[in-house]
Amino acid sequence: SFYVSANKKVLKKQPKSKKKVWSLVFFLVNIFVIAIVLAMQLNSEEGITSLGKVFNSGVGVEYLLIAVLCFVVANMISSLKLDIYHKKLQKRYRPLLCLKSEMMGKYYTKLTPFGIGGQPFQVYYFSKYGVKASNSLTMVSCSYVSNKLMYGLLALIMMVTFRLNKLLMSQGSLVNIVIVLAFISVGFLALYLTFVILMCLNKKLGHKLVALVVNILHKVKIVK
Repeated sequence: SFYVSANKKVLKKQPKSKKKVWSLVFFLVNIFVIAIVLAMQLNSEEGITSLGKVFNSGVGVEYLLIAVLCFVVANMISSLKLDIYHKKLQKRYRPLLCLKSEMMGKYYTKLTPFGIGGQPFQVYYFSKYGVKASNSLTMVSCSYVSNKLMYGLLALIMMVTFRLNKLLMSQGSLVNIVIVLAFISVGFLALYLTFVILMCLNKKLGHKLVALVVNILHKVKIVK
């Protein structure tokens, strides 16, 4: 509530013309970043492969269609999940808003360094369209954690049944390296999920850890 009230005060002080200028600036910065990334891809040794070369390489069209279909279905399921959280917290369904938030989150995940911008932008986007800041943060956090749980479950199934994967088993000694790295990744994921669950169950622990991180970042002059 403190951050929401503070944000409202800041918005009241800023004239509409100034908000429009800042929106235009951010839009131009995004276009500039995209142009740089595209130029780097074009100037790289491999460059961007055209669809004509992809088809001529012998890739089956049916597999490309399946890949596109999987992408669409995955995003629809993710947006539906957000909509279920929205109904639980905001007492009504808003499927179009949730779909927009999911797609915009994907865009900012790919745009920002280390893919850290997707979830923060989703929180902002929901708040912009009338969702309480606490509820938008809860929705996005639950969606993120549930995704990680499914990734972890899928990884465990694949590691248990990896000997049935003929393509992987044909790689010889590389199989052991892949399996070791997979177990390490699942281990880190398990620690992360345990940490998140503990913070949810113990609010005091969460507050102390957040305060500790903020104090450290303040001392190194990253947070004012």
